[in-house]
Order: sequence, then C-alpha cells, then structure tokens
Amino acid sequence: MPRIFISYATHDLNYAATLYSGLAMRNIDLWFAPVCIKSGENFVEQIANALKDIEDEDDKVRSAENCKSCDIFIFLLSKYSMDSTWCHTEFTTAKSANKKIYVLRLDNAPINEAYSFLITNTQFITAYHLPQNVMNDFLDTIEAAVSNNSGIPLHDAMPHILSCDLKITDIADGDPFFKYGSTLKTSLSEYSFFLAPPFEILTDEQRSLLNSANKHFASSETVFNTSLKAECEKTGIDDLFDRIQNSKKKVLLDFVNNSNGCYFNNKKYGICSINPFLRKEDLREQGMLSLEFYETDYYTHRVMKDVCKQLYAEAHPFFSRLTFTNIQPYRILFTSLGLNILLFESNNGIDIATVLTKRSANSAETNKDVAYSLSVIEGVSLSDYDTYNNTVNLKLAVERGIKEELGVDESLLKSDSIEFLSLFANMPNLELGLCCAVKLQSDITIKDYVIPSHGKDEKLEVEDKFVCSVSDLPAFTYKHKDEVLPQAIFTIGKYLQTMGNDLLVQAFGVQGAKEERFISGKNTDRPCGDAIFESDDFIAVIDGATPKGSLDWDGLPADTFVAQLLKSAMANLPSNVAATQAITILNEAIAKCYADTGRTNLPPEELLQASIVIYSRARKEIWSYGDCKYMINGTLRSQNKSMDELLSKMRSLYLQSELLLGKTQSELMENDTGRQFILPLLKRQTLFMNTPGQYGYPVLSGEKLCEKLLKVIHLKLGDHVVLSSDGYPELYPSLEQSEYRLKKILRDDPLCMKTNMSTKCLKRGNLSYDDRSYISFFVR
Repeated sequence: MPRIFISYATHDLNYAATLYSGLAMRNIDLWFAPVCIKSGENFVEQIANALKDIEDEDDKVRSAENCKSCDIFIFLLSKYSMDSTWCHTEFTTAKSANKKIYVLRLDNAPINEAYSFLITNTQFITAYHLPQNVMNDFLDTIEAAVSNNSGIPLHDAMPHILSCDLKITDIADGDPFFKYGSTLKTSLSEYSFFLAPPFEILTDEQRSLLNSANKHFASSETVFNTSLKAECEKTGIDDLFDRIQNSKKKVLLDFVNNSNGCYFNNKKYGICSINPFLRKEDLREQGMLSLEFYETDYYTHRVMKDVCKQLYAEAHPFFSRLTFTNIQPYRILFTSLGLNILLFESNNGIDIATVLTKRSANSAETNKDVAYSLSVIEGVSLSDYDTYNNTVNLKLAVERGIKEELGVDESLLKSDSIEFLSLFANMPNLELGLCCAVKLQSDITIKDYVIPSHGKDEKLEVEDKFVCSVSDLPAFTYKHKDEVLPQAIFTIGKYLQTMGNDLLVQAFGVQGAKEERFISGKNTDRPCGDAIFESDDFIAVIDGATPKGSLDWDGLPADTFVAQLLKSAMANLPSNVAATQAITILNEAIAKCYADTGRTNLPPEELLQASIVIYSRARKEIWSYGDCKYMINGTLRSQNKSMDELLSKMRSLYLQSELLLGKTQSELMENDTGRQFILPLLKRQTLFMNTPGQYGYPVLSGEKLCEKLLKVIHLKLGDHVVLSSDGYPELYPSLEQSEYRLKKILRDDPLCMKTNMSTKCLKRGNLSYDDRSYISFFVR
C-alpha cells in the first residue's frame, strides 16, 4: 500500500498534525516526522530514507526498520515552508523520485520563483479558504488515491443497534434557550418496578448465604401502578409473564452463587419513556431528547435482561416493531441506562490519546472472558439522583463512573467537556446506552494521572487499562474485533464519526449489517413478480401486484411484466432527478405501454400495478410509493395498506369458520376459499388506488398519481438501509434473520391467518406465500 510523506515548516505544525490525524484515522499508512522519528535518531537520515526511491528487495529490508518508501508526497505550501531550506530539499527529492505530489496552499503569500517551477504539473489545492471543508475533501481524495479503505469486514462482531444521534450541551437540565445545539433533559417519574425473588426455591443454607451477604431484595412486587401480568399484556409478547417467572429462579441462584456478575443488589434506574422531538427557536430547529426514569434494582434488571436475550435469540417480532418513540408499552424491559464513556486528553499534541480497559473476568459483560472495552462502562444508579432538581443528573453519573472505575477525580476533568454523541439500544440485552466523550484538563495526561490511579470498582470491573491514540482506534478495533464489547465498538465508531471517519459506523450500524441482495419467486413454476434494480445512481425494489384480473402481457403474468417494465424504465432516470419527477416518469412508462399495446380503458382490476421503493445516491433519499418495505438502522419505517389489513382479517375469519365446519388445513392450502371470499373486494379496492383517505393507497398503474402519498426520507452517511417487497412479513437488518422469521411463520401458520394475516396463503408446493426481494446497503 502506498505510504504518504507530509512535508511542512515547523510554524505549520498544527495544520500538519491535523492532517496526520485525519489520515491516520482513515487507516492510511503514512510517515510524519514527529511520530516516526524516535528520540535520539538521526532525523536527516530518517527523512532521506523515507523519500528514497527504493528499487530492490535488499534496500527494502535495510530500510524497513526506519521508514518504508513513500509513494505520495504532501507539501504544505506557505511563506514559512518557502523560506525553509529543508522543505525545499524534501520537495526536490520527491520531484526527482517521481512521487505523486499534492500541494496544499496554507496562505496567500506570493509564490516565489523556485516553487513556481516545482509545483508545475502538480495537484494544487487552496486550503486557506474554508479550511475545514478543504481538509475533509482532501482526506477523501487521499483515501481514494491509496484505495485501502474499501471496507473492513467487521459485521459479525456487532449486535443489532438501534440509535438516535445527539449533541448535548447541557446535561442535567437541557438548554432552555436552544443556543448551542441538541439537548438532553431528564426527569424522574413517580413509578417503580421491583420483582420479588422466589425465595421458596432456596434451601435454608442458600437463604442464609444471601442474608449473611447483606443482599436485600424486594419482599413484594411493585410494577408501576398496575400488576406484572397487566404490564406483560401491554407488550403483546404472549408468554412474557411465564418467561419472567422462569428467569426469576435462574437469576436468584446467580445471586446465591455470586456468578455471572450478580454480587450486589443495589437500586438503580430504568427508562419509563423516551421522547425525541424537534422545536423551533430563533428560526432554527434544534433537537431535544427527554428521558424519564423509574426506580428499580439490579435483580429486576438481570431478570429482564435474561428474558430479552431469549427473545432476541428467537428473533421475536417485537424487535422489528421497536422504536425510541414507542417504548412506553415495553417499559418493563428497559431496566438499565448505561454510560459508555471515552476519556481523552485535551492537549494540543500531535495525536490525542484515550484510555481503554480490559474488563475483569468477574464483570457481567464479559461472560468470564476478558474483553476490551472503553474507558468506563457504568450504569446510572440512585447515587446520581439530583435532590435539588428532583431528577437524575447524568453529569454526576459520568463523573462518578470515571472516579469509581478509573480513580480519576472530577477536578481533573476539563470544565464543560462532557459530550453525549448517541443514545442507543443494544438489542440482544435490550439495554439502553449513551455514548459519551469526556476530556481531561489540558495539563493532565493519561499516562501520568489515569494509568496509576485505582478506582474502588477496579478489581471488580477492570483488569487492566492502557493508552491508545485516537488515530490508532480504527486499527485497534479491527485487530481485536472479536474481543471488544459491542457497545464499545459502537461508541468508538460514533466518536470517530465526529472526527470525519465513518468506517466503524458503516461497518457496525446494526447486527449482521452488510450489503446483501436476494430475490426469489414464491414457486419455481412461474416467473417472479418482484425486481431489483441497481446502478451507479439508484437502488430500487419493485413489487408487481398479484394479478386480480385475467390478462397476460407478452406471455407473462401482469406482476412479472410490470416489474420488468419498471426495471427497464429505471435505467433511463436522470441521476439527479427529484422524487416526484422520478415517480411520474415511471408511471408514464406504464401509460405508454397501454398505448403501445392498444390496451386502453381497461377495468381497474386489469391495470398493471406495482409498488416501488427507490434509493437515490445523488440525493441520499429513499422514495416510497406503495407498500414495499424499508428499514433504516434497524428501524422499520414503512406501513401496510389499511385495506389489506382489513381484508386479511376478513379472510382469517372466513378460514377459521371453514376449519370449524370440518375443512382441513391441507385442503385450504390446496384451495384457499378465504382468498376467493375476499376476491371481489380485492378487485373493488382498486377503486381507491392513488386517492387520499382511509382506504386510499399509492400504486404505479399508469393512471393519475397522488403526490401526497409519496414518501421521501432523508438519510445520512453511514446509515444502514434495507429495501424489500412485502414478501417479508417481518423485516430485519440481516437477510438471514428475515428469512429465519419467514420460515418460522410459514411453518407455524401456513394459512397466513394468525401470526401473519395476509390476503393469501402458502400454497402446497410453493416456497412462500408471495414473491420476495431483499437488498441492503450503507449510505456512502
């Protein structure tokens, strides 16, 4: 891989250091004098070796201990570098060795005669105008030139993460004037949730062990203002109550045996509700996130954590429904808020450092395997209660966590340096976390002040701690990808994103997040009615509607024909076309087909009909017209037609009555009388296509469109996106999980009248109840 040499005058060191850090964080191999030349080494010889044009293997070996040959030369041009004899020597050496040269002009000083000649035929970039924009663009240019960052295959290390990005300035009470950006506000509800352990399963000796260890548990259950059964029913998880009862026994024995991190049963906080919303102030929109807490304890948390692990392992459909705005019905599952903290130096050196830790084998997160982690992972507890404001003070929680685990007093922290980057849910445990970055005072170093310190929880939580430079974080995470805690990977990624590096965010957006493509017909006897389109400009999933009429088109069923027709039309869309114009062009392609075939004035049920969801690379937008599905960072954003939901229930009712009258499941799979029952209404529903209102729905049919029904969703870099047809009753961030759920649903409910109510069933011999297509990708 090409190495990069940075040449600069001493006066321009700060800009050179920023450039070095930006390149290093993109995992680019480079040579930079303050980093590569060790104390006591001959810097003239080292620089000469770095610029040497190496021609044979022996030379490579001889110089390997010093510096590899640099193929790209970056020169910071300023009045200071033009006056530097050494800079001139470096430039002429690079020029004579035919290096690839980039020149960044840092000021508007007149270019002297010597450099006017040297910079001829070189890439010349003015960097003193909008310097940060120039820096970001230049880093992208260099990254593309070395071509070493096409992607890191880290996907399998990360669990399903549901996240909401933040930039919080006032941690305890929010920012009432919205002057500085997004804010976080906390409040404490009047509710509490405590599970009572089943002490009756213990022997007298086990009870004595608990009592002697002074482990106090709730003697009776407190479940908000209702009962445990009532709260379980709110979630819609049918067997949740029974799961909790079983886990209560298992976790109680963990406390008896001091196993799996169950040592103390202190009180803590869970999350009662999350309210992310927008508010306008001073002609700007500022994000604000409100967290409402409730009181619980560690025993209750561990029970619910065990239950959530079971649900996730079974790919329970609950996870596909979850968003941050609808957790209230599921509040018994959210018994923890974890602070995931990176502690940094704040000096103006070449590359700031952070402290990372190895988790103790006693720590609950490691499952007895030592794992790499952040500076601190700490749960919010009753110690963080703010008596003055009657709320949970997250600033106190951060300071307490750093002190308890690292032994670093809050007086060593830089004032107002606590910054939250993202709220996330770690789905396998259903634990909420906040990504947090904190800086030390400028004269405090990690090596001298943090490493020697010892926190009171260190033996319990932390086995070892070590310094890692920010530029080394991506490489470190990759090297130890199977050993780094998932929430640590996500937090590191979110911090690096603020520094201009999206690599880890792209790789670790959600569990199993990768770029996948799959399409299949519901059987092998007829062509597929779905289509996937991919080009340099667009990605699209097209779902031809199941024919309600009897016409075929050029020897193909209507759904297959229209899907292929629209796929061909997608190739002709202008790259920067807007959503409305694109949908209009595609719809007109169907109208033209009617005219070309002489099939005009068709009854509604004979019209070609299709749903489509499109991703525009140029605009970084999703356009949805119809009932195709789309998921962003693990959150399903699309909805089904209300008409289909109603007709599916009617079909379910009819089929269940058929079973009561003596029909068998096998007979109904051969002859779906429920489908026949609703078929007249399926034909009549076409009267509502492209109309607003309760039963209106969008569909491309060559007829008049309804612009109000077009959905446009804006995306950001690093987002993980899934597009699919409605052949997946439940959509997940990975194809494997989506397929797993589909197979389980069809096995348990082949008539599609219970778990997955549909307007059609799995016919005997078919692969599924509908054609299906699936494509996932990252926004780049």
